[in-house]
Amino acid sequence: MRVNPSDEGAAGARCCACGREAVETVLDLGPQPPSNLFLTDPAQPCPRHPLRFGVCHACGLAQLVDPMPESMARCTHDWLRYDEPEQHLDAFAALLHSRLPGKKARVCGVSYKDTTLLERLGRMGWDVVPKPEDGPGADVVIARHILEHAREPRRFVEECARLLSPDGMLVFEVPGCDVMLRRHLHCFLWEEHTVYFTGDALRRFLESCGLEVLELIEYPMPLENSVAALARPARESGGARRSAEGLESFLTLLREFGASFPRRRQEMRDAVGRLADAGHAVNLLGAGHLGMKFINFYGIGPLLGHVLDDHPHKQGTYLPGSLLQVAPSRLLEQEGGVCLLAVNPEKYEAIRRRYTGFAARGGRWLSIFADPEEFLA
Repeated sequence: MRVNPSDEGAAGARCCACGREAVETVLDLGPQPPSNLFLTDPAQPCPRHPLRFGVCHACGLAQLVDPMPESMARCTHDWLRYDEPEQHLDAFAALLHSRLPGKKARVCGVSYKDTTLLERLGRMGWDVVPKPEDGPGADVVIARHILEHAREPRRFVEECARLLSPDGMLVFEVPGCDVMLRRHLHCFLWEEHTVYFTGDALRRFLESCGLEVLELIEYPMPLENSVAALARPARESGGARRSAEGLESFLTLLREFGASFPRRRQEMRDAVGRLADAGHAVNLLGAGHLGMKFINFYGIGPLLGHVLDDHPHKQGTYLPGSLLQVAPSRLLEQEGGVCLLAVNPEKYEAIRRRYTGFAARGGRWLSIFADPEEFLA
């Protein structure tokens, strides 16, 4: 695994948005398997593709470099579901409603992820319509948690804008990567997220697409804040110039994130290794993509006893890369030791209440998202 020095040239791979050959690779994680592939046999062939993270010097977009082909990244398990954050949607719907007072707005979404927000707006009197491919456009077009998956993000934005009425407004919501970058949480890099945004980065990108950002809202979450932008096609020039503001500090942040990888990998391997050497059974709870990336990126598979997950379809399968077999969480009650939590921190308290027998046997919970000092506390 290689980390590019920050002083290597700006010229590089082609940007997935602006098309220029100006993407600097800040972190190369080497060939990695898809995280949505649960193997039924450890000898089953498992594809791999280089996972590289970089940033375009021309437009400032953080992105995967030469991302995994869609045919390889596409999930083949019809039982696997991804949940997007929804605890903020009542407040978000109320904010949108306040921005169009006294108007029965026509609103549409672009994917199933918009359904729960559209339902809230419908109850407020908005006119929820199918995507208006023909006929009058929508007053508001919503795209929640899909822009980060786009292989051609600028084209995606343009297609969303095509659905608008002349005075319409676009609403984009994406996971923010501030915490990932500042706390050096490399396991959040994922083949299914091809582009990455902070709030400022989202503003710069939308302005580079010819939009005027009317408002930027950030809803705090434990690990990935939800960042929402209200935008419309720009009515005056100057967006390209404004979009460059703050780019240098963003480049520095990305380079520091990449440069931190070797140190963080060694710290995590040492931390888990010391626990295992002290005679503790070390297990990991959560056979999702975050847990898999943590195991594979930092090479801690040989130091773990079990990966635990109670999803019925994951039971008995083998994780790509490490080939660790998924076991039921009831093993915690039998073994004690240390359990690494690779699940949303919002679930920690419920987990502690559920596994009282684990604590009674002297078991310790540690989060994979903590800094090494806290990780060992």
